[in-house]
Amino acid sequence: MSSSEASRGRQWLFRVIALLLGVTLSLAALEGLCRVFKPVYLGPPDYFSNFFVADAEFGHKMAPNFNGLYRQDYELTYTTNSLGLRDREFAPTPTPGVMRILAVGDSWTFGLGVNLPETWPKQLERALGERGVKAEVINAGVSGYSTLTYAKVLKRFYDLYHPQLTLVMTCANDPGGDIAVAAGNFDFAVKPNAGVIKTFLKRHSDLAMNLWILYLSLRTPKNSYTFMDTLTLRPGSDPDLRKGYKLYEDALVAMRDFARDKGMPLLLTVVPMGDGFLRHTRDFSRAQQLDYVSLESLKDDPSINGTNSGGHYNPQGYRRIAVLLADALAQRR
Repeated sequence: MSSSEASRGRQWLFRVIALLLGVTLSLAALEGLCRVFKPVYLGPPDYFSNFFVADAEFGHKMAPNFNGLYRQDYELTYTTNSLGLRDREFAPTPTPGVMRILAVGDSWTFGLGVNLPETWPKQLERALGERGVKAEVINAGVSGYSTLTYAKVLKRFYDLYHPQLTLVMTCANDPGGDIAVAAGNFDFAVKPNAGVIKTFLKRHSDLAMNLWILYLSLRTPKNSYTFMDTLTLRPGSDPDLRKGYKLYEDALVAMRDFARDKGMPLLLTVVPMGDGFLRHTRDFSRAQQLDYVSLESLKDDPSINGTNSGGHYNPQGYRRIAVLLADALAQRR
């Protein structure tokens, strides 16, 4: 090899090393930046490959008797009972003198990012007890559910638990979720094992999570979980939004009629987000004689926002929900 060829070889080796070093330093800098600006998680907990299982009626549900550590933007152990709910076991019928309430909803009812005693259903039990009302509140909330699935949850667990009252908490992404449910798309929940590399990156790299979320935000196909969120930003004339609201309204009426047939009160409440959604639900509830409990006094209060889980409340926020609901229930007794 001539000296000129050796020199060119060293130059290429130097360039490759410099390129690799530059890429490594750039990735390290981006990783550090992403650890300062945490990603906003758009979906339900997806670290567990076996946390959600397929269900012929609901599309997906939580696995029965589950116990596992969720580790992504926070660390928390989640457990489920023998029916796949995030709660303790309950007898088929209520204890005499104890009001049994079924809490139906999505991740806000499930209590994403907080321990079970800190969820609003469990805090509602305590708030009612403070008002002299003995109650047990069954947490039937599941991340990723929407109104069409709430109606199915109500019917299934009414027969299993025989509640005396049902509380339904809806969320601004429910119309989009209802489009997904109507189309039978549950891929965001029931998924194969993430694999070693993806699991490692999800555990240890905020950069990888930000890139994944950027991909989801650009992709956002209809009927996916992210479509639930993007739909809320559409104008009122958007045909998808009108379709979603129609599904939402039909599901609310179905739950109202089911509860009436059973002689059971049903209260509707809404996560206080999205002015258009809140206004629409208030007006619809008034027109359809749905018993609506407002949580809008909590709107835009930064002190109750959690530091993880895509904006879900901290324990104090769920406590305030429980107090508002307990006051409303005490007035109705």
